[in-house]
Amino acid sequence: MENSIRAAVGRVDKTIALFDVKTIDRELVDLRDLEKSNKAAAVAVAGNTQEAATTARSGVRVENVKRNLPPGIMLARYTIAKAISFKEMVPASLEK
Repeated sequence: MENSIRAAVGRVDKTIALFDVKTIDRELVDLRDLEKSNKAAAVAVAGNTQEAATTARSGVRVENVKRNLPPGIMLARYTIAKAISFKEMVPASLEK
């Protein structure tokens, strides 16, 4: 009995290992395709002058937006969310 369990575990281990290898191979193919598309979309950085270098570096623009809400609105939203979650709560004794 113990030998059959060991054999079954060995088969499962081999199956899992084979599955992992196949999954990794598929992932590598996807990553190579992504690498090719990134290489095709790449552009050279033009930094011969200061204006060209500044333009080349300014590809991403980040803006921080401040909420213009009256005082107490965030507290009201929090309270409403807590009330709704409490209303929809199902006690563990009633769950199946």
